[in-house]
Amino acid sequence: MLQTFVLRHANRLALALVALLSLFTILTLGQRSVAADEFSMYWAAEQSLDTILRLYFSPYENNPAGCAIVQHYWGSVFGYGDESLRLLSLVCIWGALWFLWKLSALYGKPSKQHQILSGEASTFEQDSLQRLTIFAVAATTPVIWMAANFARYQAMVILLGLAALYYYLLWFQSHDEETKEGNAKQGNMRYLLLYAVLTGISFYFHYLSAAVFAVCAGLHYLSTLRRRSMAQILVWGASQLGILLLLVPIIITVLTTYSQMNLGTSPLAATNISKPLAGVLFFGATLVGILNGFAVAPWTVWVVVPIALVALYLLIVGARSPLVARNRTSLFFLALPLVLMSLVVIRMYPPLQFYLIPSVQRVGFLAPLWWIVFGAALTLVPRKGLCWALLGIILVCNVYAIATWNVNIVATQQTPPLRELRDFVRAEAKDISRTTITHPFGYRYGMESVGSTTKGSATAVDRYLPGSTGIFWRETDMTGVVDVDSCKRMVAHSTPEFVIVQRNRLHINADNLAQALTESGYALKAEQQLQRQSAVDVWFKAQMLKLPIGGFKEDAVPQPYIYTVRYYRKE
Repeated sequence: MLQTFVLRHANRLALALVALLSLFTILTLGQRSVAADEFSMYWAAEQSLDTILRLYFSPYENNPAGCAIVQHYWGSVFGYGDESLRLLSLVCIWGALWFLWKLSALYGKPSKQHQILSGEASTFEQDSLQRLTIFAVAATTPVIWMAANFARYQAMVILLGLAALYYYLLWFQSHDEETKEGNAKQGNMRYLLLYAVLTGISFYFHYLSAAVFAVCAGLHYLSTLRRRSMAQILVWGASQLGILLLLVPIIITVLTTYSQMNLGTSPLAATNISKPLAGVLFFGATLVGILNGFAVAPWTVWVVVPIALVALYLLIVGARSPLVARNRTSLFFLALPLVLMSLVVIRMYPPLQFYLIPSVQRVGFLAPLWWIVFGAALTLVPRKGLCWALLGIILVCNVYAIATWNVNIVATQQTPPLRELRDFVRAEAKDISRTTITHPFGYRYGMESVGSTTKGSATAVDRYLPGSTGIFWRETDMTGVVDVDSCKRMVAHSTPEFVIVQRNRLHINADNLAQALTESGYALKAEQQLQRQSAVDVWFKAQMLKLPIGGFKEDAVPQPYIYTVRYYRKE
């Protein structure tokens, strides 16, 4: 009965699934404070087009300008609020889901060879069920719905990556079929043009994702070169030349402006971790990220473990079936990106302190394609009861991970409580224009120009508290200790009202500043703890403390709250 209902309403069920997840996303658009590049792109979206271009083609911002430009024009119509800009991300995810639906058809329909080997004829009902199963698995991937709540480049990267992949696969399929038939035609040229244009455009939204896709697609075609005619090779070469022409402004920027940036030897890259160990950590974190979205956090244990067991079983099923194996293109777009990203990440950021997980979100087609393959393998499970049970496990785990990320404001434990800070200051301060706010949000939250009193470091609070005086405070493990005497010299030239935003981990600088304020005649008037961690999170960190892992102790100290804010006023 259930299977009959599903077969009859496959398209409607797919739309219903998208509608439910979209409703949840819309209801949680304002749940979280801004995170990482999301803030800088929020800030840039409101600026003039000239300011955006000068910023993003300068050493002060290492992302391309595409996302900020799109947000700029979107905001000019719908407003520049957090929810409005995140709604744009949801729109991009809808586009990505459309291409997921199209890709599910490519993997859901058995080839003629598979039908002969299995003795089963493909029917419309079988195709519909397979397609819906693949789509349901891939569409509920946490990485997609987490991206829907990010007003940064993730959603746009996923959309462009899946679109470029889809048109490349369509072109290559038609191109390959004509080659096998002895036809020298070039395949559907419209698909080739769309692939080339989308690939070139994607470089203006994220360099790494676009480069990985372009290289993977190029290497994949080169691996088939021996059976191509010269005319076919020339046409493909023209598409690659077209991509390069679209990249001329970026190439000039990389050769000139970006040559001044030495990311590989920055202080953040200093480490004593060996590169082989870094490689193991990278692959492990990436695979976990593929299974459960962006973040490797304690609460993902309850999701990753069952999903990992299901994924392992599906990989075994898929490897033994012609349905998945027939499309060997997948190997180039699944395995090769891991190798390419390993080389980039290990070269530039050996400790992987900040780049364990971003490989998943930054190469937008990777996780969705993995889940398409998992979904295709799921349709091959011989026992239908087991198939439905596995599908249920995947959907429950994915929905739980999506809900946890969107509802839990401390999912990554790195999101600054800017909204909470705004509400606290508005409730306690008498005059915001005479209030100084010291905060640890300079890195990645202050347009990259981190410095103790620079305007760039103040922008992280300027968006939420315009008119206040923001000072980036060096209290994280990125920089050294500032003693009490140095704090006093800064306080001597400060405003009558003062707010300290303290990250509870490594908070010696905040303590020194608080002492300097007290000795300089300021009195503590209000205090509030922010971003409560779950009991599971605190328990998990406490267990980690018991392990013999050197250099891990300070990071793992269990804390009920991540931040503390204190308000001082001069008597």
